[in-house]
Amino acid sequence: YIPAGQSFMVKALSTGNGQSFSIPKTARVHNTHSFYKSSGKNIENQLRLLIKKGIYSDETLVRTFPAEYGMTDGHDANYDAYKMFSYNKLSPQIYTHTDDNSQFFAVNTLSEITSEKVIPIGIYTGETGTYSIDMTGNYFSEMHIWLEDRAESINTNLLSQSSYTFSQSAETNDNRFFLHLQKNTKPVLNAEIPDQSVPVNQLYEYSLPENLFSDNDFQDKLTLIATTENGNALPAWLIFNSETGMISGTPSETQILNIKITATDIFNESVSEVYKLTVKSSSSINNISEELIQVYPNPA
Repeated sequence: YIPAGQSFMVKALSTGNGQSFSIPKTARVHNTHSFYKSSGKNIENQLRLLIKKGIYSDETLVRTFPAEYGMTDGHDANYDAYKMFSYNKLSPQIYTHTDDNSQFFAVNTLSEITSEKVIPIGIYTGETGTYSIDMTGNYFSEMHIWLEDRAESINTNLLSQSSYTFSQSAETNDNRFFLHLQKNTKPVLNAEIPDQSVPVNQLYEYSLPENLFSDNDFQDKLTLIATTENGNALPAWLIFNSETGMISGTPSETQILNIKITATDIFNESVSEVYKLTVKSSSSINNISEELIQVYPNPA
């Protein structure tokens, strides 16, 4: 039963001529069946893009399923929906399409993304003007998402800026925009921090190497923190500036600290490096070879 007022779509699996589909009057019944479409549920691993200008807008959806579903980049009858273009020539249109521009999708279902996927985005603009493409919904986890405008050589990080505004003449353009989906990877430790020492009551300063950590993900940002090896806060005399990477302070007593520097990306993946800082007595004598020491009687 299709409830009154709820639209539905019928798709023919054959392209032969002369076929038709009809609903006879006998199928028109009174029934209290509720709407099939549920509300308030966000499906994982999907996002929505919306193009708009003035009072007109249009939307397309991209989603992924596990690889065992056998998704392809082309049309998959059980999971994809072809783009149905509006007859209103002033209304902008947005859709995804295959690399060869042979198939156009309102809903495009792809195999699970394990590294990076580039999806061509097509647009139709009925008049010259200023348009925007907005990411109106994102239900991917640990996925970097950006919109590439090849006409302007601009990449917009949709996680930090969900709307992109552009100028476009009245035309169909299937080669300007591309949606990038990149699975997040962990930050990388590139070097070791050497163990260090400082005398009591002397200033200790150390700047972390600029390339100590790196992250190859698109515009990912690493946050640095410094703790003891077990995760506790550093002693009060030792200060870490996460912006400059400088650790500094003046100790007042001897001690040995195992300091852990941790880099965390925007999806909370992290990597750490630990080094030993020894605070020594200022009166101690270390590392003097025996041939440098001579003892004489006094006064002779």
